[in-house]
Amino acid sequence: MALLEAMLAGKAVIASATAGIPEAVVNERDGILTAPGSVTQLGAALRDLLENPAKRLALGTAAAVRARKEFTVGVMADRYEALYRQPAVATRRIAGDRMFDPLLSLAVGDATRAPAYSPMPLSKQTF
Repeated sequence: MALLEAMLAGKAVIASATAGIPEAVVNERDGILTAPGSVTQLGAALRDLLENPAKRLALGTAAAVRARKEFTVGVMADRYEALYRQPAVATRRIAGDRMFDPLLSLAVGDATRAPAYSPMPLSKQTF
């Protein structure tokens, strides 16, 4: 989270290329990635940014643009919503004369609709 906050603030970031960090930082485009545990690479990256203010500014500016485009609360909420809706589209079924949407039934707590998953065929389920 601190990494994304620094990017949103327009700061050039230096981070280890581990876990999900490479998804947030593209090396030499909007930050600098180093090998995990490499003190040598970390020191070189720090020196590089200290000695090159134009590069530091360019990386910070690019980081802010990317963070605002890819990682704001609104963008992430939209992505999560789209992700959660994908299985709903795949598992939508006709329940009698009604459309069954498992996400909608979970959201509104409609107990009259079929469960989101049932090993029993639709023809044997009771609604």
